[in-house]
Amino acid sequence: PDEEAAQEIAGILEARQVTDSVEFDEGQVRLLGIRVRDDSVLADKSLVELRAEYEGVSVLVVAIVRDGDTIIPRGNHRILAGDRVYMLGSREALGAFLSQQDENEKGSRRVLIVGGGRVGLRVASRLEKKGVEVRILEERRERCDDLAARLDKTMVLHGDGTNLTALQECGADSVDGFVAVTGDEETNVMSSLLARHLGAKQVVALVKRTDYIPILKEIGLDAAVNPRLTAAGAILRFVRRGNILQVTTFKDIDAEVLELVVSERSKTVGKQLKAIKFPKDAIIGGYSRGDDFAIADGETVLQAHDKVIVFAQPSAISKVESVFA
Repeated sequence: PDEEAAQEIAGILEARQVTDSVEFDEGQVRLLGIRVRDDSVLADKSLVELRAEYEGVSVLVVAIVRDGDTIIPRGNHRILAGDRVYMLGSREALGAFLSQQDENEKGSRRVLIVGGGRVGLRVASRLEKKGVEVRILEERRERCDDLAARLDKTMVLHGDGTNLTALQECGADSVDGFVAVTGDEETNVMSSLLARHLGAKQVVALVKRTDYIPILKEIGLDAAVNPRLTAAGAILRFVRRGNILQVTTFKDIDAEVLELVVSERSKTVGKQLKAIKFPKDAIIGGYSRGDDFAIADGETVLQAHDKVIVFAQPSAISKVESVFA
């Protein structure tokens, strides 16, 4: 769970509007949850208009969350301010899309982490490799010494993450990203609220109670990561039978993402997807063939052993499995 949580947090910090980050195919394919603000380039545009505007950037909106409801969108669906959209694409394509956004939405280049435990260490290590300027505030002095020895470029500071003065001295008022990942949930919530008050641009907290997550977003946090839910996909992968490689669940929406292998007996093999009767509460986002990934459309013809990524609501999951079995 620690590694999965660190991976999600590092992905969220890539852009200020990102709320969720999931990787497939050893990190080559990604699914991002993106909050649509009033001034977002996504606001008040249909999916058809977005495809035309970002022609050549191969990403696909596979879901829209609006007022607690999950919508599997079609081309005429319009994205509104306040929505959360889920976009699928290769790592390169999503990076290109995010790089075209407003400068104020770019990813965090200076990050303060409160908590130098296993998750904090892993987040710092990942961010170091991306060239991010990282500081860790850790309350245990002996752990500070250990962190300083294990991290190459991170500045390790000793102090209490719930102390306003300590946060100010660490530069919480000027960081692009603030992450609270101590082993104490109340500490993470309190330090995150203080960081938001001080002016941190993006605030992420690690929480164990799933019922906290919607509330935390309402009171000002940008994202909340639950280690149990983050690891749920890895657990479900072994619970589900058949051709499913990975199942990813989400914190506060009623949907799952499935990565499946197309069997030789599947009814999709050798046919255009527009000729396949597919559940209306699900959408095929893309597929991998060998080392290549592509966004799927009606003209796509799948082959046996392709790996496909499907966004589905619970009512459609068993039907999706049968289509590719």
